[in-house]
Formats: sequence, structure tokens, C-alpha cells
Amino acid sequence: MTLAGVEPDEHADEESVRDLLAGNLCRCTGYEGIVDAVMAGWGRSR
Repeated sequence: MTLAGVEPDEHADEESVRDLLAGNLCRCTGYEGIVDAVMAGWGRSR
């Protein structure tokens, strides 16, 4: 599963996923739900 054309192996950990999402404006709880969803979609746990 890719996220906007990004392969999971390029972002192997939570910090990398957060870096990937850093350009998006989010005023919620620090991307927690979004990061959880990306990690779960890529078969990774936090």
C-alpha cells in the first residue's frame, strides 16, 4: 500500500511517517490518528 506514491520501506518507523506528514496542516492531536492509520496500513505497530 502506498501513500501518495511513497513506498513503506522508505519510511520504516513512526518518526519517518511524521516527517512525511509534516507538510500538512493539522490542528488535532499531533497526527496521532493519522500516524496510527499509516502505520497500520503498512503493517507496522507503534
